[in-house]
This record gives sequence, structure tokens and C-alpha cells, in this order.
Amino acid sequence: MGLSIATIYLIPEKRFIQNCKVVNRQYVDEAYSHGKGVILATAHLGNWEAARVFPLQEMPTSVIVRQQRNIYFDQFNNAIRSKHGVGMIDMKRGLRDIVAAFRKNEMVAILMDQNAGKSGLIMDFLGFPASHWLGVAKLSLRYKVPILPGFALLNPDGTTEFTFQPIIYHPDWEDDESLYPVLLKEVNEVIERFIHQYPSQWFWVHKRWKATGVMNE
Repeated sequence: MGLSIATIYLIPEKRFIQNCKVVNRQYVDEAYSHGKGVILATAHLGNWEAARVFPLQEMPTSVIVRQQRNIYFDQFNNAIRSKHGVGMIDMKRGLRDIVAAFRKNEMVAILMDQNAGKSGLIMDFLGFPASHWLGVAKLSLRYKVPILPGFALLNPDGTTEFTFQPIIYHPDWEDDESLYPVLLKEVNEVIERFIHQYPSQWFWVHKRWKATGVMNE
């Protein structure tokens, strides 16, 4: 938590930008090449807020955000996020803005490791049943948008490494509810692999398995 706060609020912006590097850029270029927009499937792993520099890396990006209770902190935080051109999409009213971003062939970053509550799809996550949002699967299949798994890992030398994985893309699949868990399982497998590989960098202050009562057992 301390490292995350330091990299977001304390490090001079110029130095922070210089300390960011991209790994597996070819997967990013492949995702954009389809011209349908891109879904960045990521997690609260490492320095996830570092996505604010993506426009400087020629990766036009919008992020889905949840409004904070403290309006002043919310405004301050969003000013940092958007200073290099990242778009802000309100989680509660986001579909129209998300589709608009896709039409401009932008990348929309979505944090996948969040509890979806009682309305979510119950699937395995790290060996326990958890509630998942269906949005990523719906968006990908309905609008034929490639999913790009990616994470902002913190290195011991203080640099942030944006590492991307092969795209998950099934343009021939129908927008069928029965395929949502199949697609989400593909994405989950990548996220779980990185959490297992970098457990100390997975940041979670909420109850990921709250909807299924696992943490109460």
C-alpha cells in the first residue's frame, strides 16, 4: 500500500514517466490493429494507477472509475489520472462512453478482480467461489472487441513495467450468455497466474469473496 501511494502521489511526474517501460508491445499493437477498440483486462496488481501515462506511449486510453465518497479527493485523484489525456468513465453511467471509446479505437481499462455482489456470476477465483462482473465478456462478444490482459508491475529498482499478454479474442463467437463464463475463465486464468507469480503485489482492501460468504467460514 505504501509503495502504491508513493508511486501515485509522491514521485515527481517526470521521473515517474522515465521509470515506466512497456514489455510485449506487440500484443498492444495487435489489439489496436483490429480497429474495434481494446479492453484492457487488469487487476489491483502492482501500480495499476500508472495507466495514466498510456497516452504518452501512443496508447489512447479511458478508465472506468468509481466515484469516491470524498468529493475533494475524488477530484484530486481524477486530475492526476487524466493529466496526460486518459478519459474518465463513470462506472454507474458508463456504457455509452465505453462504446464511444471503442468507436475511436481507444483502450478501456477494467479492473477484473472486484466483487460483483449478489448480481454477479459465481465462478472460481484463486480456488474459491467469487462473484464476477459480466461486463467484460458482454462487451467483447457484443462489440467484437479484443481483450488485452496487462499489468503494471513494480520492479525492485523502482521502475514500473507494463507487461502485456496475448490477446483473448473470439470475433466468431455469438453474443450468447452461455459463453460469458467461458470467456471470463480465460481472462481469470491470466490474472490468477500473475497473482500467484507476484503475490506481494496484489492489493486488495475489499472482500473479494464476500458475496459467497467464503471469508465468513
